[in-house]
Amino acid sequence: CTTRCRHKRCSVRLEKNAPHNLIGQVTDKLRQWTGRPWVVSISNEAGSPTIAQERRSAQQAVEAEVRASPAVAEALKVFPGAKIIDIRTRTAEEEEN
Repeated sequence: CTTRCRHKRCSVRLEKNAPHNLIGQVTDKLRQWTGRPWVVSISNEAGSPTIAQERRSAQQAVEAEVRASPAVAEALKVFPGAKIIDIRTRTAEEEEN
């Protein structure tokens, strides 16, 4: 979901798979955390990407970069049907060794 909160009011755009009671949960948590009542409403307005969407986009960008590297592109060409199943980033220490 995407949320916009100002002055004890929140507007939330829910994803299709959001729990049916999410608005109530958000309202309760805000009241618990701040000690004040909040108004939380559903919005159809487009908002920023969710954290999960941002992570997926970042992962897709990394995979595209890896696929474009000459070594990986050649391996995928030489081995038809090969797939990239995991991408790991080396630490600085691993790079030194």
